[in-house]
Amino acid sequence: MAKRPKVCIDRILPRDVMRLQQTERQRGGPLRAINPIGKAWPNGSILHVKFIDGTPAKQEVAREQAGWWGKVANLKFDFNNASNAEIRISFDANDGAWSYVGTDCRGIPLDQATMNLGFLDGGTAGHEFGHAIGLAHEHQNPAGGIQWNEAVVIRELAKSPNFWDEATTRHNVL
Repeated sequence: MAKRPKVCIDRILPRDVMRLQQTERQRGGPLRAINPIGKAWPNGSILHVKFIDGTPAKQEVAREQAGWWGKVANLKFDFNNASNAEIRISFDANDGAWSYVGTDCRGIPLDQATMNLGFLDGGTAGHEFGHAIGLAHEHQNPAGGIQWNEAVVIRELAKSPNFWDEATTRHNVL
């Protein structure tokens, strides 16, 4: 069996694909982050986190890396495993790493994960918590100026191990 690559996929709702905005520093210059319009949690929010599964060691990695955002975001995480938690984490090794973006978590049924940490290499959990607080991938910034060779991107992501159709590639990358 071919080894699957470790790829993060934002779970951006289709209606929001083109509604990205660049985040600005208070003093002016752009940051290296973008957030989809309307996806950021209100400043000072306490986001409740529930682990659906996962070993205590994996859960601890997620807790630790979520804490990285406490240094730069005006948000707090409460790992209280509440049944109505905004962020619900699974550790399904067959489902990759992904997260719904920001407040989209509110629209996901409470019995479903809003984040999956199928692998925990490097800063994977920290990366996914970035999405959970409302940040998207920089390559999706319409002001980014990337000159995509769309035909090549579509062709390459249609191959193993992704097997993405054109619509999936356009949604996640282009």
